[in-house]
Amino acid sequence: MYLTFAFHTVMLALRSPCESPQARRSGAAGARLDRRSLINAKRRVSFPLHREEGAAIVHIMNISICEISGAEGAFAERMAELMPRLCRATMQRELSCTHDAGASAQQIWALELICHQKEYPLRQLLAALRMKTSTGTVFVDRLCKSGLVKRAQNPKNRRSVLLTLTRKGDAMLRKARLRRAQEARSLFASVPARKRRDYLTLLESLIATLQNSKEVS
Repeated sequence: MYLTFAFHTVMLALRSPCESPQARRSGAAGARLDRRSLINAKRRVSFPLHREEGAAIVHIMNISICEISGAEGAFAERMAELMPRLCRATMQRELSCTHDAGASAQQIWALELICHQKEYPLRQLLAALRMKTSTGTVFVDRLCKSGLVKRAQNPKNRRSVLLTLTRKGDAMLRKARLRRAQEARSLFASVPARKRRDYLTLLESLIATLQNSKEVS
């Protein structure tokens, strides 16, 4: 009796902290158990238990921790195997889209970054594209000579250079985005709508995580 009560109390104690904010707001009862939550739950159990019952609870929770750790390891290994293949396939499609738009992939990425702000600092662009100053200066010169970007001094800081899109640059970027949309429709044509929404949610979450770690601009 004590063992059953203890086990259910531990599971209830785990449920609330493991729910996502969205699950709590919607009243969903689905809880996700992870290694940290299981470990913390051990410390929260405060009711009296016999030694054998307490040992049984700890044993059950240790099994769960091992299962979760094993699942995390298998997930990480599978991701390490799939990511290079995904990156290669995605890059091939990206190169095709940017080529059809009449630019290199790097040029389109630069236009994407500049588009996010009306005036984009030159140094920030080079840092985002992982370019050295010498190489980046030549790259930006070509963008300007092609009529895709305009360059001007920052009135608030004379040592800073700001970049803006021209109409030609904006039109080229729109063309590349249109080709990407066509590729996405073709790629996900056979995927159910619900899974497409789930994929977008996951993708947006991953991008937010990368932005927080400053790996994506």
